[in-house]
Amino acid sequence: MSTDKNKITAFEHVYKSCYTWLFYQVLDYTLDEEVARDMVEEVFVDLWNKFDNIRQEEAVGLLRRLMRNQLVNYSKHQQVVKKYEDEVRLTSNEIQEEYEDELYEERLRQVYAVMDRQPPQRRFIFEQCCLKDKSYKEVAELIGVEVSTIHKHISRVYAELRAMVKKIESRNG
Repeated sequence: MSTDKNKITAFEHVYKSCYTWLFYQVLDYTLDEEVARDMVEEVFVDLWNKFDNIRQEEAVGLLRRLMRNQLVNYSKHQQVVKKYEDEVRLTSNEIQEEYEDELYEERLRQVYAVMDRQPPQRRFIFEQCCLKDKSYKEVAELIGVEVSTIHKHISRVYAELRAMVKKIESRNG
């Protein structure tokens, strides 16, 4: 009974004198209070389990060794976690890119379909103004119509394109 009481007293002394210092050492490394608390507690449990087999003078050295091993294991674990997070991120980026590519291609096909349905004059006007960056006035003079006519043609194409985009988004949304 006396040796158990001495063991408990000696352990309490090591615990009280080392806990705070050890906690902050681990916290500096992990940057997470909960993880640091858990790791320090785990190390003290390991120390307690070995306390019968060591001299009291060896306790602090063993504690440091146990903590170093705990940090090495933590570091290895974090590397594995990071590796898998990177793989998941990469995979999700690839999936997102494939989805965006498919969506882009579908929209492009739909734009061409809308353009194919336009009367020749409206298509020409749209191509000149929107694809070749000519002003409404330039195109109006080129084909001999009023600027307001150019505006009406462009507005009709844009209305069809908006309806097409809305339809695609409602399907994919």
